[in-house]
Amino acid sequence: MVDSRVVGLLRILKYGVLALVISTVLFPAFVALSTSLKRQGEVYSSPPKWIPSHFDFGNYVQMFKEVPLAHAFWNSFVIAGGATLLVVIAALPAGYALARYRFPGRRAVLFGILSIIMFSPIVIVISLFRLMASYHLIDKWYAVSVADATFALPFSVWIMVGYLRSVPRDVEEAALVDGCTPFRAFAEIVIPLALPGLATVVIFGFVQSWNEFLLAASLLTDPSKYPLPVAMFDFVGEHGVQWEYVTGAVLLSSLPVLVMFWLVQRWFIRGLTFGAVK
Repeated sequence: MVDSRVVGLLRILKYGVLALVISTVLFPAFVALSTSLKRQGEVYSSPPKWIPSHFDFGNYVQMFKEVPLAHAFWNSFVIAGGATLLVVIAALPAGYALARYRFPGRRAVLFGILSIIMFSPIVIVISLFRLMASYHLIDKWYAVSVADATFALPFSVWIMVGYLRSVPRDVEEAALVDGCTPFRAFAEIVIPLALPGLATVVIFGFVQSWNEFLLAASLLTDPSKYPLPVAMFDFVGEHGVQWEYVTGAVLLSSLPVLVMFWLVQRWFIRGLTFGAVK
């Protein structure tokens, strides 16, 4: 029988390690919050002050006057929302076809998708710019959405293939025997059971597009159409970086992503508990 003191010691060790991990993860957020509330003189003080001597909440007001962040937030929502919609529309049927059907070249297609994941946007950004320019798509928000969705799609298809393989064929075949059409069986049986994978695709597609800088900076030249990552670059000036504004903008830009995770988490739970048994 294990000694109670050993159990208590292991419990303390477990919570100590957990506290260390949480502190390590949250430390950058703490530094960003502290910096965003400092006056400019304290930002560059040496040694650094972890707690501002005066909490300057006016930084959060001033940053919106320095850069049109409110409009940039809207641009990011439009671009990221469009990219996420495109990813879901394309990844769901593609993942279903690759998971359910056997056809010549299927493995080649899967390995081709996997190889595309290895490419970085910087490899083809010049060619992509020339392609978009030839079709007069520069300074079009939907062009950025298509570009973001293109780079998020391969990984999203792999996610959907894995989740749709876990959906039993018997459930779908039983629905077909009961008189469902293939499309109705897909919509009413397969998709609810694949909600965890679909929620993962939504999160990945949104975050990928929300944080993307290179493609937006390359395909947009009108400052009024800049998304948040590109607009925040205006805080980098000739004589230095306005860190009190950069960190504040970064914290604000993380809020929609946190809300997205909170909302989609509900779909995770629903997808895991939703069954096909009446």
